[in-house]
Amino acid sequence: MESPDFSKQSTDKAVLAETLQHPLTLGFATIGIFGGAASALFSLGTLPALVGVGGASLAALSWIVNYMFRKEIFAARHIQKLQTMLDEHRRETVRKIETQLKELEGEPGLTTYCQQGAEQFHRSKQRYENLAQILRSKLSTSELTYSRYLGTAEQVYMAVLDNLLQVVHSLQSIKPIDSVYMNERLKILNEIEPKTDADLKEVNTLEDRKNLRDQQIELINQILTNNEEAMTMLDRTAASIALMRAGVSQTEQGLDDAMKDLEDLAKRTTRY
Repeated sequence: MESPDFSKQSTDKAVLAETLQHPLTLGFATIGIFGGAASALFSLGTLPALVGVGGASLAALSWIVNYMFRKEIFAARHIQKLQTMLDEHRRETVRKIETQLKELEGEPGLTTYCQQGAEQFHRSKQRYENLAQILRSKLSTSELTYSRYLGTAEQVYMAVLDNLLQVVHSLQSIKPIDSVYMNERLKILNEIEPKTDADLKEVNTLEDRKNLRDQQIELINQILTNNEEAMTMLDRTAASIALMRAGVSQTEQGLDDAMKDLEDLAKRTTRY
């Protein structure tokens, strides 16, 4: 799924779009357009013109009321929609990782990566829940800011899970490649002199297979390293927020500053 954006800028854009497309706003705007068009095209007198002006005015009034006075309601709906999408994606991803990691347990040459993946699977959840608890200690759960920050934290947590799912898929792709067999066979072939065409072809085939496995292992290592970076950022953000004193006027600005790096990391997740 496309990574959701819980940032204030993205939320403001979504609210602007939703209030402009509100049924009442669109309805009155349509009346205004038809009234103005009828007056201009058919010379029906002042009534269509008044209808056009009235429709346009009501459309503008509807938008002003929604955007200026009901903005928090629309923003909360937007955040809730993103949260629901993310929660559904998280449940499905967790199920897949748990199932597929179990299937890979004990596979020769893959144990280390399975163990690190399992560790990250559990520790990333702990870090997300820890940050959520700290946010609850600083903000009311009914506040829009709390929901937005929590969504950003969950987005980073989901990036870790999505990366782990990619690790699982990469491990599955090289599961049939027996590195012990390849190395033993290459050793035997390299000792043969002179080599036949069949021997040379087998060497090339085995080396291609070995390179493929090495490339996947390198990718797995990079993904696991990115996950460590994400978990460190969750730790750093939690520690920064925990040090803030509740009730001071700078708290909200401090939270914005503390969450900025986390938001930046969340925006980079699609490149992992």
